[in-house]
Amino acid sequence: METERKLRICVIDPNNTIEYTYGLLMALSEKNLVTYVTKKTYNSNMPLVNVKKYFYGDNTKSKVYMGINYIFTYIRIFLLLNREKYDVIHIQWFKIEGLDKYLVGILKRKTKIVYTAHNVLPHINGENKKGKYDALYNEVDSIIVHGQAIKNELLREFTIDDNKIFIQPYGFSLLEGNAIKEKSTFVYEVMSRKKKYKKIVMCLGLINRYKGTDRILKIWNQVLGNSSNLLVIAGKINEHFKELDTEIERKASNVIVEDRHLTDSEFSELSKIADLIVLPYRNASMSGVVYSAARAKTPILTTKTGTIPEYLENGIDSIIVDNTDDSIEKALLKALNENDDCLKEMGRKLYLNFQNKYQWDVIADNLVKGCYLR
Repeated sequence: METERKLRICVIDPNNTIEYTYGLLMALSEKNLVTYVTKKTYNSNMPLVNVKKYFYGDNTKSKVYMGINYIFTYIRIFLLLNREKYDVIHIQWFKIEGLDKYLVGILKRKTKIVYTAHNVLPHINGENKKGKYDALYNEVDSIIVHGQAIKNELLREFTIDDNKIFIQPYGFSLLEGNAIKEKSTFVYEVMSRKKKYKKIVMCLGLINRYKGTDRILKIWNQVLGNSSNLLVIAGKINEHFKELDTEIERKASNVIVEDRHLTDSEFSELSKIADLIVLPYRNASMSGVVYSAARAKTPILTTKTGTIPEYLENGIDSIIVDNTDDSIEKALLKALNENDDCLKEMGRKLYLNFQNKYQWDVIADNLVKGCYLR
């Protein structure tokens, strides 16, 4: 007989990655008592979730303040744990890995600690932190990954008990009540160019070397600079490097680069405007952009990396290519020559497939039974 007792769950998210947590929190809160500890700049609507806005805001610049705030936030979490008696603390991201090991050690004296490994190692300076993550992975009680490929990588890179790792698919959510519509001159600018160009291709989100934005820029500058298509690259450049800066410097006239953080509303609207969203990743575990594209019914072109191909059907709801510049170029040129109806149908199928396969209520129930209560 299944237990009717509601679990007391605390989800810790110092990045406020609502793309990853919104659907999970909403589903968990239907049957459990859920607390969400996140950034001061959180502004979403989750009526059944007890939101604690403790971590520093998105616009904080001082690393000293960020560090002090991080420590004091965990002190507040310790106090919450003593008062609320959480059955599970689910951590989404580590920020100060050397310190986090000790914080986890203190927390696990009183409750179960679950950690979601969105990436096996951080994309920036990950190899230098391998020792710290080895210690953290051995300290937590359970590790969640979003696909078999990441589980395999985790087992290959670290000495971890196979039974400690739980595969939790990354669920699909329409983010109802989360998006706050706002006027954006940039979205209006892109929208106004829709009639001028045959197709609009987009790369969206934070820009780091591993995301391969320079690859698509190089292809565009060399092959598509005089075409009747538009490339839009929008997102904060988080990591400058020679290949990227060189291609931006010589970008073609049919390329727009918007180097800043996008609001949730802008991300959503741009995804809808695009005819094709490209993920030219060198490596990645999973990407929230895939889900943004699915919500917008916009097809994606992605390289074979991480768990991303596990979620897609090549040639039906997406275009999946080998992780080489040549493969990206050939597939992109072919996609741009497709008629509009073909790409629209692919985008429609992407939406339907994600809506049918990745329901958060099912995923949350399996998480509780297969991980939290195990």
